[in-house]
Amino acid sequence: MIGLSAVEIAVPEGRLTLEEVLAAPGRSEQDLATIRELGIRELPVNDGEDSAHALAVAAARRLLARQGLAADRLDVLVHIPARVPEKLMASEVTRVQADLGASGATCLSTGDLGCASSSAALLIARSLLTANPGWHTALITHGSVAPTGDRYRRPVTLSGDAGVAALLTREPRYAIEDIRLRSDGRFWDLFEIDYLDRPRDAWTESCSSVRDYSFTLAVQSRNVLRDLTREVLGDAAGTDHVVMQNLSSGAFGFYEQALGLKISPVCRDNLARYGHLGPADVLVNLGSLDALPGERVLVLNNSPSAAWSAALLRAG
Repeated sequence: MIGLSAVEIAVPEGRLTLEEVLAAPGRSEQDLATIRELGIRELPVNDGEDSAHALAVAAARRLLARQGLAADRLDVLVHIPARVPEKLMASEVTRVQADLGASGATCLSTGDLGCASSSAALLIARSLLTANPGWHTALITHGSVAPTGDRYRRPVTLSGDAGVAALLTREPRYAIEDIRLRSDGRFWDLFEIDYLDRPRDAWTESCSSVRDYSFTLAVQSRNVLRDLTREVLGDAAGTDHVVMQNLSSGAFGFYEQALGLKISPVCRDNLARYGHLGPADVLVNLGSLDALPGERVLVLNNSPSAAWSAALLRAG
């Protein structure tokens, strides 16, 4: 059985407290009220040296060291690129490959589905190991750095900085029993950054339609995730743990009520400690989970791109 064996996170030393976020100039009263209710206590922030690439590589090196696995023995490397690349036309995945020394790995990247890109990476890595019986290890890497200086995705969340690495093997901690992915291109540019001819410190994340995000997409997300949950659970009744991406306390409450599921406390804990880490969220939450052998874990993921995923894992 193929599945997830280990997860490591690399967090920069800098911290931004909620009070410091609230004190930033230009916040409207509505923004301040929304930010206070997100459930985020502080954000890890890079000091200018911890790029998304550096954080991804740091997490990967820590994972390989703790697993006693040489990078040149990796069979697959799947990298989730940062939302803001350091260079255009350059290859982020082969840069990670070179810095790790993963010379024998087959390299791929997937990063155009927002937060759901980590689910796509799990699907790709699992599929490659399934299709190649002689391959035994697949490494997923990602560095998440806030794309804008104010770190606020209005009216959704606050973004922190971190790197994550996840290892898939044939003797996993969590076997992946099923994983499904859906998308809807109508929402491809619901959130965007108008960056051309603007200095980096003037970038802001904008939502083209708050109504579409807060109502139309929310209803569709509820319906799609409900259908995907039924598909992966099949005839089995219930699940022991549920993890999903970390946006806000309100988002957790919405999905708990809409789907009739209890989100694991590790999600709220990580939201408070890290804020939103993009595609890294569900991997970090899985790494924090302590499921007992035989317990089932439902992994939900979605993004305003829009894309949705549900996966069923079983603890070994």
